[in-house]
Amino acid sequence: MPMMRAFPGFLFTLLAVVAAASFAQSDIVKRPVQFAKGKTGATIKGSVTGDQTVDYTLRAAAGQTMTVKLTGGSSVCHNVLPPGSTGEALFVGSRDGNRSTTTLPASGEYAIRVYQMGNASSSGKRSNFTLDVAITGGAQQAAARLRCRSRGRTDASA
Repeated sequence: MPMMRAFPGFLFTLLAVVAAASFAQSDIVKRPVQFAKGKTGATIKGSVTGDQTVDYTLRAAAGQTMTVKLTGGSSVCHNVLPPGSTGEALFVGSRDGNRSTTTLPASGEYAIRVYQMGNASSSGKRSNFTLDVAITGGAQQAAARLRCRSRGRTDASA
């Protein structure tokens, strides 16, 4: 019988932990990335405080290459998340460094997730950063080759 009385308390605690985890995920700030007309990249200046997470979102096509360079405090990292991701990353900055070059596997909205690690995250430290983002190749190059062929040229240069 004592086990039966403890079960509701255990169940309540379990539900509270699951709810807290799901609320933490919803605290992610989303900011769209806009490239200037005719440009294939952008530079973004920002900051994160404590355990804050910022997703910089942009649309790209399968086969294109996304290059991201993050500069700033040593505790600031970035991940590259594919369309539809619930946290799974194509690139993990805390493991692989501050520069990523990723061939994109699918068309859709990608996220560059910026966050802090370690003591900076847990102590509420504010860190400034610069994020250089570029998208090249893939659909853009294929379209350029098609335009050149229709004009009688065989390459995308010129």
